[in-house]
Amino acid sequence: MNQTGMWDSINVFKKDCSNQFEMIKAGLLPESARFAAVIAAGAARTCYAPRVIILDHASYKTTPHPGVSEAILNATWAAGHNTTRLHHHYTFTLEGVSRQVLWSFLHSHPFYNSEQVSQRYVAVKKGNATIPATLSDRQREIFESALEVTFQAYQELNGLLLEPVKEEFFQIFPARAKTKNEDKITAWESAIKKRAQEASRYILPVATHAHLYHTISALTLLRLYMCADHFNVPTEQKELVNAMVHAVIAVDPTFSVDLDNATRDRYPLEESLEFKLHQQYHGNRQQSVDQLARFRTEFDHDLGGKTSVLLDYGHNAERALATAVRTVLQVSRENLSDEQAIDYLLNPAHNHAFANTNNITTMTKLGSALAAVSYTFAKKHSHSADSQNQRHRMVPETAPIFYLGDEPDVVLPKINEQTPAAKKYFLDVCEQLWEFMHTLCHDGVSENDLQYLAPNAAVVRVVESGDLSDRHHKYTNRLCYNAQEEIWREMVDEVLQITAVHPQIGKHLLPPCTLRMYAGERPYCPEGSRFCGVPVWNLAVREYDRLI
Repeated sequence: MNQTGMWDSINVFKKDCSNQFEMIKAGLLPESARFAAVIAAGAARTCYAPRVIILDHASYKTTPHPGVSEAILNATWAAGHNTTRLHHHYTFTLEGVSRQVLWSFLHSHPFYNSEQVSQRYVAVKKGNATIPATLSDRQREIFESALEVTFQAYQELNGLLLEPVKEEFFQIFPARAKTKNEDKITAWESAIKKRAQEASRYILPVATHAHLYHTISALTLLRLYMCADHFNVPTEQKELVNAMVHAVIAVDPTFSVDLDNATRDRYPLEESLEFKLHQQYHGNRQQSVDQLARFRTEFDHDLGGKTSVLLDYGHNAERALATAVRTVLQVSRENLSDEQAIDYLLNPAHNHAFANTNNITTMTKLGSALAAVSYTFAKKHSHSADSQNQRHRMVPETAPIFYLGDEPDVVLPKINEQTPAAKKYFLDVCEQLWEFMHTLCHDGVSENDLQYLAPNAAVVRVVESGDLSDRHHKYTNRLCYNAQEEIWREMVDEVLQITAVHPQIGKHLLPPCTLRMYAGERPYCPEGSRFCGVPVWNLAVREYDRLI
């Protein structure tokens, strides 16, 4: 196919245009061009061509000369000019991967999209867990015994929490209470069971399997490949990345060009600063335990009893935000005060973009002003909550290399805390889990393998920073009463702290229903049949409270 033929096939230009805008045409690349190297080469050549260069699989090899496209790929890779590798994406279906590898590896950076099975809504079946292949027969037997304890505890906690959850559920939805004593299975019983298992899942180990859709660019896959043997679970990470790479090569042989480059440029764990400092501070088990104890004491003291504490912010944030608004509108402070500028931007009564559930503020001129303000929080929450937290990829966190101390260090859901029998049972099982881990550790099992037995409740301490644009979106989603209870409570904590230092900003950080009310949109709640049952729009954030 010649160059002209390619253009005609996708109707990029009209001939003899009388109106200049009639020249604008969008087209999809031909199916034959949908290979990573073909697109990357065409994109790179377009940067230095009088018009768009479109290659197909055949012309990639021959146009303008044999080998030129691959030479361009090698040269751009060596120079780090890799945006050309962002045009091509792969969508994987993944099964049999641990929650730990998702948290530690696939979801620990911003350049991906995942839709994974939820432990909140889908009951976990016994046996769906990763068992390290490096274990001896005796170690495997102990490891499997620990898994058995956790899966049994999950079932037991579902039973212990069912009645407390049911009682709270019918307090929220009193109109539904008339059906609760009927013999027939009602729709509410399913909702109640899901809320019970949402709390029970905190005892499940991070070895538990997940299945998901996972979409990444060609460049991200290459980066994962280069860093696959890094912390925290290198064996599973390497197996997973190798499986992904093999799946790609099977359908896209051109990927092998960049894969060869990535193989030469792999960044071994032993060369990383993380590894060197890990050896320095955590060289042996006792040294690691001592370091962890001191760090946790210091970190928790600085939290001052809070789950999340505001660590840093711009003291002139409100002035900066107002100045950004005036810059968009090109008006003076005399004509638009700081307070009015912020109200125009953040109040849904003026800015109806905030009533739209699709976060269109990222595309608006005034929405760009939100990037002028940022906040940093230090926070302590469960592994489960951190997995939710890291999905807000544009509010990135500094997460730890995952270590386990000598004693259980866990966070319990509120319903578990307030149900004495469930709380005692939960903590007793955690003690058993740590005993299993002590036994395995003394038998020579590595920290990388031990961490699979950590429960979802295991504490993760992080530092998180993000600008107001992305924080606003996060708070809108996670202040909803349908959000996971622990991360919801954390968001309430953060919004109250922001409001204390920046009241003109904080008063507009609200859940979707309240934003829609101020905008005059009905229904206030956009969740339809998933309405939480609480008219949240009538409450101030300081009045928010929930048990389930």
